Amino acid sequence: MLQNHTGTLKTPLTTGASDRPAITQGQTTQFQLSSIPAFVGSMAVYLCGIKLLIRGRLTQAGGTGVRMSYLYDLIRSLIASVEVKNAWHGVPMKQAFTTGGHLPVISFVANGYRWLGNGVRAFIPAVNGTNDFALELFLPLGYMGTYKKGHHLAQLALLYRKAVLEITWSAAAVGAAISPGSSFSVLTCQATARSILDPELRLGPGSEWVLYQTQFSAGTLLDFQSFASSTGLDGVQNGGGIDFCHLMTEVSGMQGAFLGTELTRLGVPFRAQTETDDIASYVDEARDAMGPMRNQGVADAAAIPAYHDKHDWPNQADAVDVAAGTTNPITDALLSVPIVTPPYQGELSKIQYVNQNVQLQATFTGGAGTHQLLTHQLKEWTPTKIDDAARQMVDSGLAREILGPSAGGYEWETKTLNKQAPTDIIDVKTGDINIKKMRFFPLRLTPKKAA
Repeated sequence: MLQNHTGTLKTPLTTGASDRPAITQGQTTQFQLSSIPAFVGSMAVYLCGIKLLIRGRLTQAGGTGVRMSYLYDLIRSLIASVEVKNAWHGVPMKQAFTTGGHLPVISFVANGYRWLGNGVRAFIPAVNGTNDFALELFLPLGYMGTYKKGHHLAQLALLYRKAVLEITWSAAAVGAAISPGSSFSVLTCQATARSILDPELRLGPGSEWVLYQTQFSAGTLLDFQSFASSTGLDGVQNGGGIDFCHLMTEVSGMQGAFLGTELTRLGVPFRAQTETDDIASYVDEARDAMGPMRNQGVADAAAIPAYHDKHDWPNQADAVDVAAGTTNPITDALLSVPIVTPPYQGELSKIQYVNQNVQLQATFTGGAGTHQLLTHQLKEWTPTKIDDAARQMVDSGLAREILGPSAGGYEWETKTLNKQAPTDIIDVKTGDINIKKMRFFPLRLTPKKAA
């Protein structure tokens, strides 16, 4: 969030009168977003996401526990799902799409391939004993840190004034199933809205994480219906832009239908790909997209290694060593198979647009259950919704506060992302502006110019 700003506005969220409520496993907690200011001085407030800080104690007992990772095991042991609802634009974070198992991936990618606060963590050991912990997790709302200006996808805090963050906590049996004999106690949660300030009024494209599903079968065709059209957002058009699309495995709570080593051939419909058995090329591309990598850190080489935030992605951080003699570069530590991967410092003009069912060709040697295609998609607003956004800004007084009075009213203009010239939207063949490349550019409200 700090790629283009020097700091964020941090607003504690409350449930009732408390900003640090106790957690009851198997129950829900709601935080109100109404405390986030719409503006500060002459600057508008844009909500990028919410940081959770969960404190508690994990007790390993009975001599049957297993080592638990902060990044995957702890998160899904505590969180079943999250949802942000009642926003002006609907449900930008939908319970059915943002489960505890997938939140580690969503948080990591949306924060620009970085763990918020959990960059290097050891593991909770398997031995009997009590372990106090503080777990931080970033819940993105619109913001996507893989773009040059990911904050342009964030929406005004004004549009969240009636919204609620609802966290459904996992039942105690979930953690006990991951580490037999384990239990949680003295659990609390803090939620802090993380916002940026900007001297303009924008409407970014609809931005959301969606989970597409299809049943596993012995055949080779994976058919995902209504791709890029399933949504929790109100007032959006069919179809959408896809910048992240991964087929999840069954590792570490990813809820997929197979292990990495069970996928032997893959063909995807984007960029005219040819079906191939070189699955490693898709994984390599996901690593390359993050930019330069760093070496693994070690806290205890004999037993408990700690990892930097980009270690071996998209494998789980506690990656399984490749057995001697194997010729498969893919291991069963693979969290997901990258289909579409966002590059670091990407551009909205180059996003993949989809408006149809998506069919993947895949061959498996084993597997069962339901395929999970975790996707981040951008949506275009309908003209009616765009008009209503302007009305919200004007009627609330925000337009006057930020832009000043305008006798002629206000109007929208497309905000190009290249300040020197809109070179990223020029058709190289004709030299004309390619309108399709601008479909996900943010709109900027300005005082209406005199005729």
